[in-house]
Amino acid sequence: MTKQPNSSIKHQPCFYRVSIKGVIQIEGKIVLSREHGSKRWDLPGGGVEHYEDPIYAFKREIKEELGVSVDKFDEGNLQAWFTYDTDPDWDRPIVYLVARAGISDIPQAEEGVDVGYFTVDELADVALEKHLEKFRQRMITLAVGNNQ
Repeated sequence: MTKQPNSSIKHQPCFYRVSIKGVIQIEGKIVLSREHGSKRWDLPGGGVEHYEDPIYAFKREIKEELGVSVDKFDEGNLQAWFTYDTDPDWDRPIVYLVARAGISDIPQAEEGVDVGYFTVDELADVALEKHLEKFRQRMITLAVGNNQ
């Protein structure tokens, strides 16, 4: 069930970040995003707000970043990836929830974000955000699973 979070609930700040990302393919290519000016690519998605349903958060982030709606979200293959972001502005642990997802429209760059399309073979060499780098093979495995 996906629903808007109740923003009136008081909550304590959390010491880690939960981010939900998707491996999305269009015409056999994986969709990656990056902030304008960055040389490194990331999986599309973003942060889950406190008390927000993760699937709702994913759909919200994809709409904000890519300007499209999510048609399919593979909850049955949802994975948790853990890393520690050492960026001075984001010095904290991060839990990534990652799943295959589907969209029917062609993404458009939104919210200061560039959109790129990469084949599975190109994923082996594309410059990824440092927090995503150690998950390169898992990302490729998820993408290949879409083609089975």
